[in-house]
Amino acid sequence: MTSQFIKQSLFTATVITIAGNVIGRLLGFAREAYFASYFGTSEIFDVFIVAFTIPELFGMILFSAMPMALIPLIKSDNTVDKIEESRCFWSGLIWFGIGFGLLSVLFFIFRQELIFWLAPNLSAEMANLASELSGVLSVFIFLRGLEIYFRSWCFLKMNFLAPALSTIIVNLIIIGSIVLLFDRFQIKALAYGWVADGVALLLFNGYFAFKVVKPKFNFRIDPVWVAALTRSLVAVTIIECISMSYALVDRYFAGHYLGAGPISALRYASTLVSIPSGVFVAAFNVASFPWIAEHLQNNKIEELRNLYSKTVRALLFFLGFAAIGIMIFASDIVRLALGRGKFDAASLALTTTPMMIYAIGITFVAVYTFQMRFYFAGRQLLRLGVILSVMLALKLILSFFLVQQFSHEGLAWATVGASVVGFLIMTVDIGKKLKFELTSEVTSFIFKSLAVLASIAVIWIGLKFLWPSTQFDSSGLLFVRLFIFALLGLVMLFIIGNLFKHPESRMALELLRAKFTKRR
Repeated sequence: MTSQFIKQSLFTATVITIAGNVIGRLLGFAREAYFASYFGTSEIFDVFIVAFTIPELFGMILFSAMPMALIPLIKSDNTVDKIEESRCFWSGLIWFGIGFGLLSVLFFIFRQELIFWLAPNLSAEMANLASELSGVLSVFIFLRGLEIYFRSWCFLKMNFLAPALSTIIVNLIIIGSIVLLFDRFQIKALAYGWVADGVALLLFNGYFAFKVVKPKFNFRIDPVWVAALTRSLVAVTIIECISMSYALVDRYFAGHYLGAGPISALRYASTLVSIPSGVFVAAFNVASFPWIAEHLQNNKIEELRNLYSKTVRALLFFLGFAAIGIMIFASDIVRLALGRGKFDAASLALTTTPMMIYAIGITFVAVYTFQMRFYFAGRQLLRLGVILSVMLALKLILSFFLVQQFSHEGLAWATVGASVVGFLIMTVDIGKKLKFELTSEVTSFIFKSLAVLASIAVIWIGLKFLWPSTQFDSSGLLFVRLFIFALLGLVMLFIIGNLFKHPESRMALELLRAKFTKRR
């Protein structure tokens, strides 16, 4: 096992992370199917989502914030040369163990007030259930906090195998908790499952963090190191809070203006639409960040420009392809993924349109989340905070007006609008820093991408017309139909892209040819 934990190249790290994410996302797909089958878009599932909002948001924010606070700090000369690594490791572990423990206690004490703030229209019975669920989930904050601390040290050491396996473990435990515990504990089975998940990942990533860091035992807290890391983490956390607060905004407005069901529908829609971007974008963001930080530290502008331009072009093209497919086949995807058990026709209708709307924005979300890594690596947190605050303000304003006109679909449109604005602002800002110009090569890429993707959309719409789906189609037939359409679309993407001499599709074809030739 030790031999696997060698320092990987960016390509290897990305492949390992993508492989873990692919399996994890497929299991996440299965997890959502179980949720839909057992709960549908019901009030009781809305209650669980409300109870889990703060712990879940805490984990998501810390997952992004901790590595981006820890890695640049350790890699900077003024830290690495002065403080022994073991002392850093133990100081952070003790300090954050105390801090995350206190946060868990505070959440437990004020859980009823938080629930009332998020969903004041809950009945007394549902409010009491939400309070019970929150009480169980309060310890999740402590468990997930320390687990992410250990995972960040694995990222720092450029060892990506254990973190990649973590997503698989999460979904296996949650699915198991539903299957094994639901008959006895009902909705509480989910809360117990997330707590068990926190314990398992704490032990798993803790083992490998100790394995790769090999810290010498030191029970003393270094105040200089702790202060530096805490300042960095607080700054990055504030940024991530702004960036990831859209789900909180949606649940707040849905809880105040809408009835039962929309909170669940928005969660299902956002989870399904994030699968293609989550597999590749999140994987590359995690794997590339140490290299971005290192290039910035060594002022390697040409390498940064090359990494940035290739990544943004690939995200725009390939996720544009995924977005078109999701919009055209949204109803079939939702039916295949969730259409069983308590997920009825009303649930399908509630979920399909928001998913189509979210699909419009996934390309822009993917690009600006990658762009954020440049601000974090360069420690331009104030600048990034201003940009994200503008986006959040726009999200709040649009949500307030659109939720009253278009229900939960308006909340989805508000998210897309804020994402497009953030993408445009960051593209212009980073373009100036890396000295990008609107050259003929860029305009040619935009034209070719639009032409190729429009051609694929026409082909898919034609195929959908020739082979339409009905409400009586089985899951097997839906899967075969979508698989064939996806495969044909992917083949046509490369063929049409090659005809248009599109750089990304031609590069992908060349890689496939090279792999095939090498095997032969």
